[in-house]
Amino acid sequence: MNQNLRIQLALLKSAAFCIFFSHFSVLAASNSAMSSKAASRCKSLSLFDLKVSESDGNSLSSFYERFEAAFKNNDSKAFKELIHPSMTREAKSSNIFSSTVDDFGLSKVTISRSFAFLVDLLDSKSQSVDCDTGIVRGVVGPTEQVAMVHQYLSGNEQVRLFTLATKVPPAFRKIRANEWGLVMMHAQTWTHGKQTASSLRKEADKWNLLGEPVTAWALSKASRLILEANPYFESNELAESVRQETAFAQQKPKVTELSELTKALNLDWIFEDVTVVFQANGLEMGLKVRMPKTEIPVNEQIDTCKKIGRAFAQKYPGVVRRFTGFECLTYLPSENINSISESGSQFHRWDRS
Repeated sequence: MNQNLRIQLALLKSAAFCIFFSHFSVLAASNSAMSSKAASRCKSLSLFDLKVSESDGNSLSSFYERFEAAFKNNDSKAFKELIHPSMTREAKSSNIFSSTVDDFGLSKVTISRSFAFLVDLLDSKSQSVDCDTGIVRGVVGPTEQVAMVHQYLSGNEQVRLFTLATKVPPAFRKIRANEWGLVMMHAQTWTHGKQTASSLRKEADKWNLLGEPVTAWALSKASRLILEANPYFESNELAESVRQETAFAQQKPKVTELSELTKALNLDWIFEDVTVVFQANGLEMGLKVRMPKTEIPVNEQIDTCKKIGRAFAQKYPGVVRRFTGFECLTYLPSENINSISESGSQFHRWDRS
């Protein structure tokens, strides 16, 4: 597999796989009557009965029971029946289930409920609601939406499914009999290398006390990336990860410091930045270097990257103790250093000799 593609897939798997639905203008008017001015804008729902109100009976519970059964039975047809009828025009609606199952190891699994909220968006322009565990961002259109989080342990990692559902107006029930319809689903690995965002922050603090600021910063960035992967739910702890990363970023090596490393090696390559890379089973350091010309033999690239990696490890020894290796991200002279490199990348283990 192309090295650059492998990085992108690793980041996708460890960050998020997101399914967006749209076409909600038809729902705004029909659902506006559902809002209650007297009610709280975010109401925690019991995970056992999921009653929005006494008059609703068990329609929402039944909806999520079928949602969970679709994963347990690996039934894409049953899942598709749960999608809001206004979403059937979306091309993605036919393959979102299989894609999520394949990418996150959710074939025939029992997913468990973590928490659920009924959110009142007041109007189609107000899409954010403060809840006990974080901020829920709904989709445009329906004023009342149910936000649910399911979780499952896939291998060594915890996977979370975040969904938004809304009432199906009576006019649509000729197409789909359900009282509720799925309008958004977002899947992500909530841990990486068996570590939560919280444990990564604690480890970052320890490395900072040991006088290893680059290692501390990389771990704090990983913590932040895990938490912010879901644009529809902002966990309360995200602010702590952002605060920590911002503080440690002041100790991150500057471009001038990095470029001095390559100059000391008598290289005409430019060492421009460092980042953190999500590998399948853990985290690695990413070293962004710009090549002096477009055509450079692969063997020369490998040799040069190893030299840069050794020089970096000597200056910042904590990365060798914490990470098994580094990803050499090579950029052509014209490429944007803040984008994914089109030139590919190479993974190397640290030289511990």
